[in-house]
Amino acid sequence: MSGETFNPRWLAYCRANGRDSGSQLAHDREEWKGGAMCGFILWCREQLPIFSKANPGAFRLGTLVDHAAYDAWLGARYP
Repeated sequence: MSGETFNPRWLAYCRANGRDSGSQLAHDREEWKGGAMCGFILWCREQLPIFSKANPGAFRLGTLVDHAAYDAWLGARYP
């Protein structure tokens, strides 16, 4: 998957699991048959409450509005 650009959240997910993008996708296709992004979506849903406790101002009416701050936080948490 050389030369491709990936979503920074996906890359943080891959790093959190100790895999590169291609290996993570292959793993998730096997783990989540019929829904390869399920693991990623569930992981993201686990990260948001953790982020919200440290950065409550990044949310309005319970919705993430400061996406750049969230992406930076994920990048720092999963370097």
